[in-house]
Amino acid sequence: SAGIIAGFEAVLTTYFQPRLYRDVSNGHPETQAQAWRRYAAAVLPSLMLTMAFVMMLAPELTRLFLGENFQSAAEYVVWGAIAEAARVVAGIYSLIAHVFMRTRWLILPGIVGAGLSIILCVLLIPHSGAAGVGLGLALSGFVVMEMMHFLLARRAGGGPPVRPLLLAIFAAIALWGASLGIRELLMLRGETGWKAVISLLFLVGLAYLWLQYVFLRQHLDKK
Repeated sequence: SAGIIAGFEAVLTTYFQPRLYRDVSNGHPETQAQAWRRYAAAVLPSLMLTMAFVMMLAPELTRLFLGENFQSAAEYVVWGAIAEAARVVAGIYSLIAHVFMRTRWLILPGIVGAGLSIILCVLLIPHSGAAGVGLGLALSGFVVMEMMHFLLARRAGGGPPVRPLLLAIFAAIALWGASLGIRELLMLRGETGWKAVISLLFLVGLAYLWLQYVFLRQHLDKK
């Protein structure tokens, strides 16, 4: 899950970050804030959709990419997707500090995130086993993400636009419902094994790519 989301992040940042730095090069605070908000509006909804995609297809992805001895690792794929998504969100917020050339704003969230991840893992592992690692990293990532929002978003004139985020949530719910429906249909048709896995990944993947195109099209068209 970390590899999939990291690959997604690399593609979008390669396209959108040069545009962000170009837009903030004039040094005007209001223009810089608007540029970051446009960047967040483009990347965050797509990230949420990718996280949901990985989580809902964790059993099939585990079966496709891992050996038989690791087929029970779907739970860790889910925790990894949450933790990695939180890391990407924190990175998006950290760009506010880079845009305004005040990277010292990142010291406190970084210290809190590093310390909290260790503390939570130490506390949770004895009770939850290996799942405690995923839970600890996910919770610490969420705390850092919230700190970034409250400490940095006001400097950019507020957080990311709400409407694209709400649309991404609705799209993720619809995609989840579609995956459940396709699973049920495949079971009714008696399709099991690799054929069912590949069919589900293909159909849900097509829907995911179409939704990504819908979300990103308006941003890709802008010069």
